[in-house]
Amino acid sequence: MKNADKNRKRLLSKVTYNNKCMEYNGAISSNGYGVFYLNGKSYNAHKASYILHFGEISNNKWVLHKCDNKKCINPNHLYLGDREQNTRDAIIRKRMASGINHGTKTKPKSFKRCNSILSDAECLKIKSSDLSKINLSKKYNVHISTIYRAITHADELLKQLEEK
Repeated sequence: MKNADKNRKRLLSKVTYNNKCMEYNGAISSNGYGVFYLNGKSYNAHKASYILHFGEISNNKWVLHKCDNKKCINPNHLYLGDREQNTRDAIIRKRMASGINHGTKTKPKSFKRCNSILSDAECLKIKSSDLSKINLSKKYNVHISTIYRAITHADELLKQLEEK
């Protein structure tokens, strides 16, 4: 890498230490990751750190965090993975909603969508309703995809009850 030592020093000059993390204090993007220019190209700071410490990265690889700190650029906290692994890690570490909560930030017992909250009881009512999905979405003032998720959630609830 051209000017690797110079770029590494420049990157590390924008760091504060927080426990074992090296937090990047330069420009931060709207998604919370540091932004660092390397040889005229903009990179997420953790990716730039990985490149400067370990070398180039193949196109299908992502630089992932062991520490779950978006600002961390500590090379010991970074590892290569792929998109699927990143998603799996995010779900396991509860950084991403999954299942009925996908696309939401609410508790497992209910979910929020289109300014409405559907409880477990409402999900069960939706599942047993004779109304069309369109009419249900109008009745509950939610998007039709929420109705489908509510039905899926009701199926999961019924399955849990059968297992007990």
